[in-house]
Amino acid sequence: MIEFLRSRRTLGVVCGFLLVSVGLILSIPFVPGPGIPLVVLGLVILSGHFTWAKRFLDWAKQKLNWSGEAISPSDFQAPAPPSPVLTLQTKADKTDS
Repeated sequence: MIEFLRSRRTLGVVCGFLLVSVGLILSIPFVPGPGIPLVVLGLVILSGHFTWAKRFLDWAKQKLNWSGEAISPSDFQAPAPPSPVLTLQTKADKTDS
Protein backbone atom coordinates (compact mmCIF):
# COMPACT_ATOMS: atom_id res chain seq x y z
CA MET A 1 0.00 0.00 0.00
CA ILE A 2 2.81 2.40 0.83
CA GLU A 3 4.49 1.70 -2.50
CA PHE A 4 1.25 2.55 -4.33
CA LEU A 5 1.00 5.91 -2.54
CA ARG A 6 4.67 6.63 -3.19
CA SER A 7 4.33 5.80 -6.89
CA ARG A 8 1.17 7.93 -7.11
CA ARG A 9 3.00 10.89 -5.57
CA THR A 10 5.94 10.40 -7.92
CA LEU A 11 3.61 10.21 -10.92
CA GLY A 12 1.86 13.42 -9.84
CA VAL A 13 5.14 15.28 -9.41
CA VAL A 14 6.49 14.08 -12.75
CA CYS A 15 3.24 15.00 -14.56
CA GLY A 16 3.17 18.41 -12.87
CA PHE A 17 6.73 19.27 -13.85
CA LEU A 18 6.16 17.90 -17.35
CA LEU A 19 3.08 20.10 -17.82
CA VAL A 20 4.91 23.17 -16.50
CA SER A 21 7.90 22.62 -18.78
CA VAL A 22 5.81 21.91 -21.90
CA GLY A 23 3.63 24.92 -21.07
CA LEU A 24 6.68 27.17 -20.76
CA ILE A 25 7.96 25.97 -24.13
CA LEU A 26 4.56 26.55 -25.75
CA SER A 27 4.28 30.03 -24.24
CA ILE A 28 7.29 31.20 -26.26
CA PRO A 29 6.15 33.60 -29.01
CA PHE A 30 5.55 32.03 -32.43
CA VAL A 31 5.21 28.53 -30.94
CA PRO A 32 1.59 27.47 -31.35
CA GLY A 33 -0.17 25.87 -28.44
CA PRO A 34 -1.92 26.52 -25.13
CA GLY A 35 1.14 27.44 -23.06
CA ILE A 36 -0.26 29.35 -20.09
CA PRO A 37 -3.15 26.95 -19.33
CA LEU A 38 -0.68 24.04 -19.25
CA VAL A 39 1.58 25.92 -16.83
CA VAL A 40 -1.39 26.66 -14.58
CA LEU A 41 -2.58 23.04 -14.72
CA GLY A 42 0.91 21.82 -13.86
CA LEU A 43 1.09 24.22 -10.92
CA VAL A 44 -2.32 23.04 -9.70
CA ILE A 45 -1.05 19.46 -9.70
CA LEU A 46 2.21 20.45 -8.01
CA SER A 47 0.43 22.56 -5.37
CA GLY A 48 -0.84 19.36 -3.80
CA HIS A 49 2.76 18.26 -3.24
CA PHE A 50 4.79 21.46 -2.80
CA THR A 51 4.06 24.59 -0.76
CA TRP A 52 5.97 26.85 -3.17
CA ALA A 53 3.54 25.96 -5.97
CA LYS A 54 0.56 26.65 -3.66
CA ARG A 55 2.02 30.02 -2.67
CA PHE A 56 2.65 30.91 -6.32
CA LEU A 57 -0.95 30.07 -7.26
CA ASP A 58 -2.26 32.11 -4.32
CA TRP A 59 -0.09 35.04 -5.40
CA ALA A 60 -1.33 34.76 -9.00
CA LYS A 61 -4.97 34.65 -7.83
CA GLN A 62 -4.41 37.72 -5.70
CA LYS A 63 -2.87 39.63 -8.61
CA LEU A 64 -5.68 38.53 -10.91
CA ASN A 65 -8.33 39.70 -8.43
CA TRP A 66 -6.52 42.99 -7.92
CA SER A 67 -6.34 43.73 -11.63
CA GLY A 68 -10.00 42.78 -12.04
CA GLU A 69 -11.07 45.35 -9.46
CA ALA A 70 -8.97 48.11 -11.00
CA ILE A 71 -10.94 48.17 -14.24
CA SER A 72 -14.58 47.28 -14.36
CA PRO A 73 -16.73 46.83 -17.46
CA SER A 74 -18.72 49.94 -16.54
CA ASP A 75 -15.55 52.01 -17.06
CA PHE A 76 -15.82 51.40 -20.76
CA GLN A 77 -18.60 53.53 -22.21
CA ALA A 78 -19.50 53.14 -25.83
CA PRO A 79 -19.45 56.45 -27.68
CA ALA A 80 -22.82 57.85 -28.61
CA PRO A 81 -23.67 57.28 -32.24
CA PRO A 82 -23.54 60.39 -34.39
CA SER A 83 -26.86 62.06 -34.87
CA PRO A 84 -28.10 61.82 -38.42
CA VAL A 85 -28.29 65.14 -40.19
CA LEU A 86 -30.81 65.30 -42.95
CA THR A 87 -30.70 68.05 -45.49
CA LEU A 88 -33.51 68.49 -47.89
CA GLN A 89 -32.87 70.11 -51.21
CA THR A 90 -35.67 71.84 -52.93
CA LYS A 91 -36.00 72.49 -56.63
CA ALA A 92 -34.92 76.08 -56.04
CA ASP A 93 -31.70 74.91 -54.36
CA LYS A 94 -30.93 72.61 -57.30
CA THR A 95 -31.34 75.33 -59.87
CA ASP A 96 -29.13 77.75 -57.88
CA SER A 97 -26.19 75.38 -58.00
